[in-house]
Amino acid sequence: MKYFVLAEALPTFIGVQNWIVDAVLTFIWIIVVIMIAKNIGTLKVKGAVVVLVIGGAFTWAIKNPDTVFGWIDGFMELF
Repeated sequence: MKYFVLAEALPTFIGVQNWIVDAVLTFIWIIVVIMIAKNIGTLKVKGAVVVLVIGGAFTWAIKNPDTVFGWIDGFMELF
């Protein structure tokens, strides 16, 4: 019985969902850092700032999907 896995030790759906969100956010920020390094390397500060702002917007949208979907629903109701 000591090898029996208890249900309490297994991750919940919310836990798995949070792991996936964290993995996606990490991937996005790796891409952002690479693109910022590329822009800074060619002395394009404006491009680096734009990439940083877009990366921040994506991060915020992934962390706050209810707000984003609310805005989309509100926009769709206009038509």
